[in-house]
Amino acid sequence: MAMTAFYMGSRSKRHGDPYIERVDKNGTEHWVDHNCPKCAGTGYLPGYEFIDGARCWRCNATGYSTHRYKKMTPEYEAKLETARVAKTRKKNLAERADFLARNGFNVDGLIFVVIGKTFEIKDDLKAAGAKFSFTFASWYFSERPEAYACVELTVEDCLWENALAALHWNDRDDILALIKARTPVDPAVSKSEYLGKVGERMTIIATLKRSFSFENNFGYRPTTTYIHNFEDDLGNVLIWKTGCFLREDTEYTLTGTVKEHSEYKETKQTVLTRCKTEAR
Repeated sequence: MAMTAFYMGSRSKRHGDPYIERVDKNGTEHWVDHNCPKCAGTGYLPGYEFIDGARCWRCNATGYSTHRYKKMTPEYEAKLETARVAKTRKKNLAERADFLARNGFNVDGLIFVVIGKTFEIKDDLKAAGAKFSFTFASWYFSERPEAYACVELTVEDCLWENALAALHWNDRDDILALIKARTPVDPAVSKSEYLGKVGERMTIIATLKRSFSFENNFGYRPTTTYIHNFEDDLGNVLIWKTGCFLREDTEYTLTGTVKEHSEYKETKQTVLTRCKTEAR
């Protein structure tokens, strides 16, 4: 308790006040302080009595720890900031060509994003030199391909420049909206229409066109989730997400509740839940 009273009552610095050691040609003051910056020169840290009696670990309870610091004039700070910005801009401009090349842009600053359904031809696209990008949600080429329909994007469409001349990607949703706006509309691409109303229980005969699966760790052991893509005789698309495996290219009597109406790549989809199936 006596030690606590000592350092709690001794708040003044014990090793003199900071002083200016020198002033350089830029007007910067170089200060020297012999008081420990951790404990302000007292040697103890109030509130930490439970750790080694509140002794300051930085100065070993001596209160003495020489450190130096600078105080620059506002004019000199502004000069340094201007020089820093100019140096950073010069570096970013010098590295811009490499940045664009790494991200698939050609020397003209163009990139070509493949439109339409690409899942079935992904191997062909990869063999042709295309790369997949999450930003575009599709495959892309650096040069315009003759075999695939593409949307042309410029650097300005995809990137923005900050005050330091560094390039950053635009918002992904904005890029996808731009791709969608530039994609030619073909009414014959999909005949799918929404079926039923949300919450309605319905039965329909449809063929399982394709299934996608992925692993997840919900529960006590890893499980497989399937996304089944059905299509009826009129071309209407129905989606069911479940843990049940079904055979593709098989016709089913499908009974389920309409969960929502959604749209994916210009195709209207009726999403079902709590389904029962019977192969025909």
